Amino acid sequence: MDERNNHFDFDFTPIGQAIKKARTSQGMTREQLARIVDYDP
Repeated sequence: MDERNNHFDFDFTPIGQAIKKARTSQGMTREQLARIVDYDP
């Protein structure tokens, strides 16, 4: 299993919300975006 260090002193929520807003405005699913950036959803 992939064990990433998810303990950050930075709040990534605004970045995630901006990505989601841009993605949904284009009618794109998480899976479609994941394929584009070559990352497992």
